[in-house]
Amino acid sequence: MNVYRRFFKVTSGEMITRIKEIRKVNEAAIVKYKAFLEKIGAKEQFYIRDERMVGILFDGEPDRYLFKKVHSGWWPKKNTKKGKELNNELKAIKTIPESDCLKVVGLSGSPTIFTDGKCYFPTLVTIPSDPPILLVKIPWYDEDPEKVKKYIADKEKGVHLNRNLDAILWEPSPEMEEIKEWEYLKIIDDWNSSVELEAAA
Repeated sequence: MNVYRRFFKVTSGEMITRIKEIRKVNEAAIVKYKAFLEKIGAKEQFYIRDERMVGILFDGEPDRYLFKKVHSGWWPKKNTKKGKELNNELKAIKTIPESDCLKVVGLSGSPTIFTDGKCYFPTLVTIPSDPPILLVKIPWYDEDPEKVKKYIADKEKGVHLNRNLDAILWEPSPEMEEIKEWEYLKIIDDWNSSVELEAAA
């Protein structure tokens, strides 16, 4: 199976509405995270994964009774009363992965195609312009149309399911403009260049 990628640009529609909602939630979370960090005497910067804080930074070494080393940062311990309180405070801060907006068009951040011991899944790049630009990269492969036709008929009968074939039955929404890989990369490069120029000004 030869897996390749399809590339899409989104500038309007439900995905844009959803990404704006997600970013609003995550921007509010950053304000709360910074207030939390100030309260415990940590640096304002922090490690993040899927928009959620996963590591805290200090100028020196924090109280090891309260904090444990994680990744390249620190995190409140759960085996002390104060550590549990800090953990609960962090858990209460709501964040949403930006990839959540893929669900609007029937996609997710989960693997969709499996072959040769590898798994492939859709990815999202958000260009935070106004309005935002969403770039979606989707794994794909070519299949015998007759096999696909038979699979659709089998699915209707409830005979069996095949994750790979389900993946290539997906269809983009009208707002998703299919583009070439070079266009996808150019949009990202142009945005990065504009950010660098703004920083240098």
